[in-house]
Amino acid sequence: MTNLLTTLRHPFLLRSILLPGVLVFGWVYLAGRVAPGRDDTAWAHWALMASTVLPAIAMLLLPGPAAPKARPLAQSWLRGWWLPLLGLLLPVSLWPLAASLFESMPVGLSFGDVIPQIEVMNRRLLAGSDPYAPIWNFGYEIRTPYLPLHWMPFSLAAWLGFDPRWVSFAGWVLASGVFGLVLRALRLPWPIALISAALPAVYLALLIVFRPVLLGATVELLICAYTLVFAAGLLLARPLVHAAGWLPLLLSRYGAVLFFPVWFRATWLRHGRAAAFRGAAVVGLGIGLLFVVPFWLQRPRLLGDGLAYHDFVLTKRWVNPRFHGANGKPSLLYEGIGWARFVYELAPDDPPATLRWMKAGYAASALLVSFGLLWMGSVNKWRRPGFRVGALLLCLSAFYHGLPLPIDYYFSALGCVLLAAIPAGWLANEADDDG
Repeated sequence: MTNLLTTLRHPFLLRSILLPGVLVFGWVYLAGRVAPGRDDTAWAHWALMASTVLPAIAMLLLPGPAAPKARPLAQSWLRGWWLPLLGLLLPVSLWPLAASLFESMPVGLSFGDVIPQIEVMNRRLLAGSDPYAPIWNFGYEIRTPYLPLHWMPFSLAAWLGFDPRWVSFAGWVLASGVFGLVLRALRLPWPIALISAALPAVYLALLIVFRPVLLGATVELLICAYTLVFAAGLLLARPLVHAAGWLPLLLSRYGAVLFFPVWFRATWLRHGRAAAFRGAAVVGLGIGLLFVVPFWLQRPRLLGDGLAYHDFVLTKRWVNPRFHGANGKPSLLYEGIGWARFVYELAPDDPPATLRWMKAGYAASALLVSFGLLWMGSVNKWRRPGFRVGALLLCLSAFYHGLPLPIDYYFSALGCVLLAAIPAGWLANEADDDG
């Protein structure tokens, strides 16, 4: 029994779950084992789920390594600006690949309406009109559910007249630099620090090659950048850093709200009530300045209209035969990733009822994960960087895998949390105190 407990406490066990999870995610998601147009890959959906959920659970339950007595040899030069510079320059070196991709996929409705509707919103913003007014430019009504930091950063492209996708690219470059800056502050073996600093560039290259639609037809790379910055910030024990990183993710992706009660309670227990409320105040101030005052006060039904429109599209995709494939099933469910296709198979003859059960189960499972983490998040566990990153990974896994309208490029955000999980597997329990 003693030997078993010793084995469970050994960091090798955590890494032996974490690293295969990263590799499986890369193989299944990036190498196209789950891809639009394929309905014969049910095993790959389960593998993808396991590649994020199992590492998250491992980071929550298994301790990290003991704190080293001194910084590893060769750490001194790494604590210069090499890691942030690597984080910045390696993704920049991929700009020719990105430029070639953008040239082959010109912005327009032929590749979807995500970027075109964001362009409409920003033209309205620059003209002083309401960005959230219904959009009729494409022959049908859109009541956009996009939160401000999902579309506002692209106002620079609308103002200066360049391709908005370069804003997403620049956001990822900056996020990679921030990741390197965080790595600079951590007590890591130098090979792990160097490999970790290079991972965002590797991930970007794989996305360009295997998921070109993500960069060419969406702005999801910017959401990935927000996710990477927040996950990297969790490697440090700095509540204000957490709050500053959480704000852009929250103002671009609704699911980020699941993590807030977990973070708030754990910060209160670990750093005190004042630190928790200061962090919450930063988030509240940002929401007020970027969303409530400029947009919500002008259109109080903004959130309700956006969510109602999303529900309308969701129902149409599930129920309307026009959106079913040759197999007679909703095509988007089988082109996407997650639980939706399996729930649909439970009662394919009654899609409206199945969808209602899907939405209820989705809400219940997401809340269950959030409250479960509230219960688990003791002071000592929150001291571990791995626990913090694992909690975020599990929250986002519950959010993305349970989406009733699964869109495959959403799952790229989970890969960004896994990038931060790699160094977390080598961080000591006490490392957050000197970051």
